[in-house]
Amino acid sequence: MAMYTRCPACRSEISFEPPADMASLPEDYRYRIKCPSCGVYIGVKLNRVERQPIYNQEESLALESIGETTQQEYVETAPERAYSSSTKKTGLGRNIFMMIISLIIIALNVVAYLITTEKIKMGNTYGLDVFSGIGYWELLVKDMTAFKATFELDILSGILSLVPMIIFTMSCITFVVALIMAICKKYSRAFNAIWAILLFVLGIVTLFSGLIVYNRTAEKLNEMFDSMPEVEIPRYEKMGIVEYYKNVIESQLYAFFAPFVLTLIQFIGAMICCRSMEKRRRS
Repeated sequence: MAMYTRCPACRSEISFEPPADMASLPEDYRYRIKCPSCGVYIGVKLNRVERQPIYNQEESLALESIGETTQQEYVETAPERAYSSSTKKTGLGRNIFMMIISLIIIALNVVAYLITTEKIKMGNTYGLDVFSGIGYWELLVKDMTAFKATFELDILSGILSLVPMIIFTMSCITFVVALIMAICKKYSRAFNAIWAILLFVLGIVTLFSGLIVYNRTAEKLNEMFDSMPEVEIPRYEKMGIVEYYKNVIESQLYAFFAPFVLTLIQFIGAMICCRSMEKRRRS
């Protein structure tokens, strides 16, 4: 004889076969069944009426009706089913965060470009003019020969000099992707995480690139002067990291730390945004 109950989690009707030895089971016994709809395990208490022997079809139908209306049920254990439904966020806030950080970096490069082209005149630039990524793009487009000259003295120094250009370009890409994702009501966790890591690495590079470029340039120039003993030219002394940062601070080049700080903030934000956007709610 089939019996019926209702799932307390999803409210769907469940049909089940009672145990064959139902008459010999104790009064407080609960028969364990699984809801085929949501997977919740239910303990069904079999009442006295349901334990009576079935003599004919009419009594069987009566018992089924009684079983459907009088049996008691409860959710036994189903932690994975504790939430019946979920809602998904659009990721708009995360995309806006990425766009804001990218815009700040882009604005930093724009100001630096305007300073280097003397469209903005400042008595103290606070080191902003060092990070003109736009200036290198302009040089690449307008004067390829001058752009190649960046690598002539030392290839590594030339590559390090292009770090502002790379950060500017990647920030522009980050902004465009975040804008598109915001319109599409999505958030690309993988892209933003990988991109933020790369930008953060470049931000760290900016802390040491000036020192590396200076020391390598000094080394190359000294080698050149050593090959010309007839010319009396003072040799360049290499600079230590403590002396380098001391000069940065004493010269009030505070913008020197801006790329590192901004990429660090973006990196932390991207790692936090890696969490799932699924927000579950209890039924």
